[in-house]
Order: sequence, then structure tokens, then C-alpha cells
Amino acid sequence: MAILSDVDIEQYILSEGIIENYRSVEEQLQPASFDVRLADGILKPVGAPTLIRPDNVSEIEYTEHEGKYAIAPGEFILASTMELVNLPDDLVAVVNGRSTFGRLGITVHVTAGYVDPGFRGTITLEIYNCGPVTVELCPGERIAQLVFERLSTRARTPYGAPGSNNKYQDQIGVTAPRVEDLPPEAG
Repeated sequence: MAILSDVDIEQYILSEGIIENYRSVEEQLQPASFDVRLADGILKPVGAPTLIRPDNVSEIEYTEHEGKYAIAPGEFILASTMELVNLPDDLVAVVNGRSTFGRLGITVHVTAGYVDPGFRGTITLEIYNCGPVTVELCPGERIAQLVFERLSTRARTPYGAPGSNNKYQDQIGVTAPRVEDLPPEAG
């Protein structure tokens, strides 16, 4: 696998449309990544039970917020990129926070920073403020970056392939967790 340079990323964007709804390739393209912007609208978990399993996430309630959002220390929210990603079956992307936000204590993905080959949709960001101060987030600002890597061979079963049960394919906007089929608890 090889990380794509700005030359390769620009070629993929212009010829294969791996990113849509961007403002400006020149403004968002970095030497080995592409900056993505914060979309308007966040989901803030509220009223969750004290214990949850990934197979009953429907019990979590969310409030929706639009416009600027001040994320307090220790607070967790879900947000989305403005950009739509459309990866071919030989390319993966990794979501990383931008250094300015990192230096303020803002993480943009708690753990799901990997975008599989074949994925189509906006990227849901799991934003957490682990810093000591409240930070204002504004729609349209460049909050994260995508690093692209070319696979050594095309994926046999890319994300979203028929029968693959990939539940986030074609997501648009901030997306709450979706129930997945988990094995029953060991008794």
C-alpha cells in the first residue's frame, strides 16, 4: 500500500470523483491529504440508559443542533462532513483530525477513522472534547483530513457490495449508530 500524494489525490478527485461537494481542490488539498469540512447539524446523545449494548443502540436518544456548536470539556457529539466520499474498490481513506483542533483537545473520531474501499456517503465524525476549555465548532470549517492509500489489489468484497450487510453505505449527513446483528450473550 502507498499513501497518495497531492498529485494523486487531485487526479482521483478530478477523474474518478472520489470526493464531491468540496469547496476548492486548491484550498482543501494538502501535500498528502485532503481537508474535509464540518457539515451543519450535530447529534448530541441524551437520555441514554446507564448500560447499553451495541445491539440495543435504539435506546439512545439524541437532540439535534444546527449552526455553531460549543462543545464542552468531556462532551461527545456526532457530526458529519460536508464532502461526499466515493471510494473505488482499490482505495481506502483514513480520517484524521487537523492539528489546530487537536491542540485544542478536539478529537474527530473516537475509533472509527477507517473508510473501506467501496464506501459511498458522507463521513460521520465522532467528536470528543478531551481538552480543558469549551471549543466553538462552526459549519463549513475544515475540521479533519482524509489520507488515501492505494491497495495492493482490489478488494474482493468492497463495502456496500450485494449481500455484505454494510449498514452505512450511502449515508448522507450525521448518522447515529445502527443496530447490528450480534451473537447472543454467553450465558
